[in-house]
Amino acid sequence: MLNSLTYALCYAQPGGQPKGYATHFGDKAKSPTAFVLQRWDNEGFSRGGPVAHAPPGVLTEYRAALRKPLGWIHWAGTETAGYWNGYTDDAVRSGKRVAKEVLTAP
Repeated sequence: MLNSLTYALCYAQPGGQPKGYATHFGDKAKSPTAFVLQRWDNEGFSRGGPVAHAPPGVLTEYRAALRKPLGWIHWAGTETAGYWNGYTDDAVRSGKRVAKEVLTAP
């Protein structure tokens, strides 16, 4: 049975997905020498998931408050972004948002 763990193993092992990595990181990424497999189900703090979560309605109700600058402090992080909450993609989006905020701040 192909489950998410099997998929992660195939994807992460050397030879599993090096061509896509090379697009972003150069030709050395075509020949990985090692990989790390994260077993989220063994993580005590995440309790089996790769991202943190809040009860239903929390982020939709309070996300604006999480994003609101406090003086010269601007908040970035996956929980403050609005698309792929909890994932690296949203961390990058959040960082870009905050960079723009800081550059345009009075």
